[in-house]
Amino acid sequence: MTEFELGGGSMFVLEFCDNPNNPILISGLVSYSDTFEYEFISRSKALDKFIYLVDMHRIIESCASELVNVSIDEIEEFWKINKCLMNYVNAVYSYKEFVNSYDPPLKKITEHYYHQKKWYRFVCDYRNRVIHQSTIIKDYCPGSKDIFVDLDEVIEIQEGFQFKNDYQRKNSEKVKGVLEELKKESKVINGKNYLSMKYVAVCANEEIRLMKDEVLLFAFNKGVKPVLEWLISLIPIVDGNFKYAFIVNKENLPDAVYEPNYVLENFYSRMFKCLGAENPISKEIANLFKQHKYDNFFG
Repeated sequence: MTEFELGGGSMFVLEFCDNPNNPILISGLVSYSDTFEYEFISRSKALDKFIYLVDMHRIIESCASELVNVSIDEIEEFWKINKCLMNYVNAVYSYKEFVNSYDPPLKKITEHYYHQKKWYRFVCDYRNRVIHQSTIIKDYCPGSKDIFVDLDEVIEIQEGFQFKNDYQRKNSEKVKGVLEELKKESKVINGKNYLSMKYVAVCANEEIRLMKDEVLLFAFNKGVKPVLEWLISLIPIVDGNFKYAFIVNKENLPDAVYEPNYVLENFYSRMFKCLGAENPISKEIANLFKQHKYDNFFG
């Protein structure tokens, strides 16, 4: 937080300057009610939540890369394979749960992918078998460095479930149907069906990337863009140029000081570093700043 001196006061007021590192403050002649603090924090958290949404996909990509490239030289290192497996399936499942509880609601998008895309669904369902029935990887090919899921074992576990109601029974039948269909994609070794988990991860990640683009664009337009526009609206324009704004409660210094420029520019920077300049979200942000003629960055 930038340090500066202010006099007394009883509510949130606007002050601004040209240089936040050496501020010569000018009163903006604007005041805000005591609910401003809650609103600013709440809207800033919406941006943080979106950053976490982006980061969760990066976690999936990192875990998938480790899984696809895992190899061992000795049987004593087999635990490394299952470490990569658990990291990957848990990353995908955590992403699914986070997105499904997101506000604005995104579940309609993710549920479409879960029901229509077989590899993403398999990873989510297989994660439950790994966690609850310890259906871990047991098979490795030293020549190809590939790792295999015993598909027959997973189907057998699914068939052995006891159901409390019709919903659980029907859902389990759907899962079993998906697993049976995946036999077409399996390798038959000694009469048993095996799925290459590395192949599964590659295919699932293609589906997850498509889902991610839909999820991020919807979440940005519904939950992030209005916040960015609100932050821009807090910043004074003098002689056609945006200034650096401090919105402060002078009775609660130094704690009650809020800087909309900093929040805007930090979010802008994070998105460009995480997603790249050519990503649709980065372009949406750049267009928004251009429309408002916010082109003088202070950071």
